[in-house]
Amino acid sequence: MKKLLAVLLFAVLAACGGHDTKSNDPTAAISKSLVHQADLKAIGVDLDKKRADCIAKGWVKDIGSKKLKKYGVVRTTASGDHLSMSAPDAQTAAGDLGKCVDLKAAMSNVFHTYEALPTEVSDCIVKTARDEDLEFVFVDVFTGQAPALNAMLSNAPTCLGR
Repeated sequence: MKKLLAVLLFAVLAACGGHDTKSNDPTAAISKSLVHQADLKAIGVDLDKKRADCIAKGWVKDIGSKKLKKYGVVRTTASGDHLSMSAPDAQTAAGDLGKCVDLKAAMSNVFHTYEALPTEVSDCIVKTARDEDLEFVFVDVFTGQAPALNAMLSNAPTCLGR
């Protein structure tokens, strides 16, 4: 299960490295990158322009384009570097992500795409996970740490019938 979450998180990180050499608008570059991110689509997370714009606008407004460039979210060239935001900015980025995307639906899509767990188990885990728990996973990723999945998976034994 941790592998599935890592795939989702990697896809979001890869999407964050938006680049658009023809535009100086970081919001447009981030949004465009998120919409066209094949890794996200491959795991069943399809961000439309409205959601991608929401994420990008929130990040630029709440974190600022200078910091986003420093963190590598806005680039003029493609890069495989991992993000390493400050803890407060990572919290802000995760909160903005959660305002724009149904994180539970995204996790459900990942579980169903990979069929790593029986449907009733993955549905139970997603249903019992709190939105805050899902956001904390992204905070860890945005700060460059391995995601702490314990809170999200705390009900896994119940879902497995143990």
